[in-house]
Amino acid sequence: MQLIGYIEFVVLIKTDVSRQRNIVERIYHELQEYLLFIPNGYEKETIFAVFFCANIPAVNSVSRTLESYGGVNKVEVFITTSLVHYQDWLKREIDEKIRQSSSATVRKNE
Repeated sequence: MQLIGYIEFVVLIKTDVSRQRNIVERIYHELQEYLLFIPNGYEKETIFAVFFCANIPAVNSVSRTLESYGGVNKVEVFITTSLVHYQDWLKREIDEKIRQSSSATVRKNE
Protein backbone atom coordinates (compact mmCIF):
# COMPACT_ATOMS: atom_id res chain seq x y z
CA MET A 1 0.00 0.00 0.00
CA GLN A 2 1.54 3.26 -1.06
CA LEU A 3 -0.31 6.54 -1.05
CA ILE A 4 0.99 8.74 -3.84
CA GLY A 5 2.08 12.15 -2.61
CA TYR A 6 2.07 11.12 1.04
CA ILE A 7 4.98 10.64 3.39
CA GLU A 8 5.24 7.37 5.27
CA PHE A 9 7.14 7.61 8.51
CA VAL A 10 7.93 5.33 11.39
CA VAL A 11 7.99 6.57 14.96
CA LEU A 12 9.76 4.88 17.86
CA ILE A 13 8.30 6.09 21.13
CA LYS A 14 10.29 5.39 24.29
CA THR A 15 7.86 5.24 27.21
CA ASP A 16 7.37 4.47 30.85
CA VAL A 17 6.10 0.88 30.79
CA SER A 18 3.30 1.67 33.23
CA ARG A 19 1.84 4.32 30.90
CA GLN A 20 2.24 2.48 27.62
CA ARG A 21 -1.36 1.29 27.27
CA ASN A 22 -2.68 4.81 27.87
CA ILE A 23 -0.26 6.21 25.27
CA VAL A 24 -1.34 3.65 22.65
CA GLU A 25 -5.01 4.46 23.33
CA ARG A 26 -4.33 8.20 22.94
CA ILE A 27 -2.52 7.60 19.64
CA TYR A 28 -5.48 5.62 18.28
CA HIS A 29 -7.92 8.25 19.49
CA GLU A 30 -6.08 11.51 18.74
CA LEU A 31 -3.91 10.65 15.73
CA GLN A 32 -6.11 8.20 13.86
CA GLU A 33 -6.20 10.34 10.72
CA TYR A 34 -2.42 9.82 10.32
CA LEU A 35 -1.95 6.38 11.85
CA LEU A 36 -1.56 3.33 9.63
CA PHE A 37 -0.87 0.79 12.38
CA ILE A 38 0.91 -0.13 15.58
CA PRO A 39 2.09 -3.75 15.59
CA ASN A 40 1.00 -5.70 18.67
CA GLY A 41 4.51 -6.92 19.48
CA TYR A 42 6.25 -3.84 20.74
CA GLU A 43 9.19 -3.86 23.10
CA LYS A 44 8.84 -3.32 26.83
CA GLU A 45 9.62 0.38 26.69
CA THR A 46 9.16 1.17 23.00
CA ILE A 47 6.08 1.62 20.85
CA PHE A 48 6.61 1.27 17.11
CA ALA A 49 4.04 3.07 14.95
CA VAL A 50 3.66 3.74 11.23
CA PHE A 51 2.00 6.94 10.04
CA PHE A 52 1.12 8.60 6.71
CA CYS A 53 0.71 12.34 6.17
CA ALA A 54 0.75 14.90 3.39
CA ASN A 55 3.81 16.99 4.31
CA ILE A 56 6.73 17.60 6.66
CA PRO A 57 4.85 20.11 8.88
CA ALA A 58 2.29 17.34 9.57
CA VAL A 59 5.14 14.93 10.45
CA ASN A 60 6.47 17.54 12.89
CA SER A 61 3.00 18.07 14.34
CA VAL A 62 2.56 14.32 14.98
CA SER A 63 6.00 14.18 16.57
CA ARG A 64 5.28 17.16 18.87
CA THR A 65 1.93 15.70 19.86
CA LEU A 66 3.55 12.39 20.81
CA GLU A 67 6.27 14.20 22.78
CA SER A 68 3.57 16.00 24.79
CA TYR A 69 2.03 12.78 26.13
CA GLY A 70 2.72 11.99 29.76
CA GLY A 71 4.96 8.94 30.06
CA VAL A 72 6.75 9.56 26.74
CA ASN A 73 10.48 9.87 27.27
CA LYS A 74 11.71 10.14 23.69
CA VAL A 75 10.28 10.21 20.16
CA GLU A 76 12.37 9.24 17.12
CA VAL A 77 10.99 9.79 13.61
CA PHE A 78 12.24 7.92 10.56
CA ILE A 79 10.94 8.93 7.13
CA THR A 80 10.76 6.01 4.73
CA THR A 81 12.67 6.59 1.50
CA SER A 82 12.20 3.15 -0.05
CA LEU A 83 9.64 0.61 0.83
CA VAL A 84 8.94 -3.07 0.72
CA HIS A 85 5.64 -4.19 2.19
CA TYR A 86 4.83 -7.69 3.21
CA GLN A 87 1.20 -7.80 2.11
CA ASP A 88 -0.02 -10.66 4.26
CA TRP A 89 1.49 -9.14 7.39
CA LEU A 90 0.13 -5.69 6.54
CA LYS A 91 -3.36 -7.10 5.88
CA ARG A 92 -3.33 -8.84 9.27
CA GLU A 93 -2.34 -5.62 11.01
CA ILE A 94 -5.08 -3.65 9.25
CA ASP A 95 -7.67 -6.34 10.05
CA GLU A 96 -6.60 -6.24 13.70
CA LYS A 97 -6.98 -2.47 13.82
CA ILE A 98 -10.46 -2.72 12.30
CA ARG A 99 -11.41 -5.45 14.78
CA GLN A 100 -10.14 -3.36 17.71
CA SER A 101 -12.00 -0.32 16.45
CA SER A 102 -15.21 -2.33 16.07
CA SER A 103 -14.84 -3.74 19.58
CA ALA A 104 -14.35 -0.27 21.02
CA THR A 105 -17.46 0.97 19.22
CA VAL A 106 -19.53 -1.93 20.57
CA ARG A 107 -18.31 -1.23 24.14
CA LYS A 108 -19.21 2.46 23.79
CA ASN A 109 -22.72 1.57 22.70
CA GLU A 110 -23.35 -0.81 25.60
